[in-house]
Amino acid sequence: MRQRTLLSADQIAARVRTLADTLAARFEGQDVVAIVVLHGAMVFAVDLLRAMPDTNLFLTTLRIASYHGTERAGPVRLIHDVPVDLRDRHVLVIEDIVDSGHSLAFLRRHLATCEPASVTVVALLDKPSRREVDVAADLVGFTIEDRFVVGYGLDLDGRLRHLPYLAELIPDEA
Repeated sequence: MRQRTLLSADQIAARVRTLADTLAARFEGQDVVAIVVLHGAMVFAVDLLRAMPDTNLFLTTLRIASYHGTERAGPVRLIHDVPVDLRDRHVLVIEDIVDSGHSLAFLRRHLATCEPASVTVVALLDKPSRREVDVAADLVGFTIEDRFVVGYGLDLDGRLRHLPYLAELIPDEA
């Protein structure tokens, strides 16, 4: 497969700073549990949270699975849950991409059972044209067309997460 840069490292960095400023203002004076959805949101989360140094954050992770390669692999599964009590706490979910909506809907349902004070979801990317479930993130970095993208934490079977930019994967012609 070939790659075509969709969003440069500079474009991503500028948008992440804007999102961080918005979130820092939203959570001013509050204790927040930041939940990074592994593994795709790792890079985004690091940059986002480092841009919020005055926010009182407790950092943890959660892992779900729903894809294999470029295809959905069945229902969303919880692989690793958060190891802290979320009852009456403000929660910030950091997600890489909202695609079909199944993963985000699963996360919202799951977190609701934990009885948090609030849940705010920030996603780096949104692909509304792929939505199968009516769900949305509260804040979105970029809205993109229906393309399979890698880099900046997003992968193809665990590869290409390390790229500092987002690239569309273009299949080689047979």
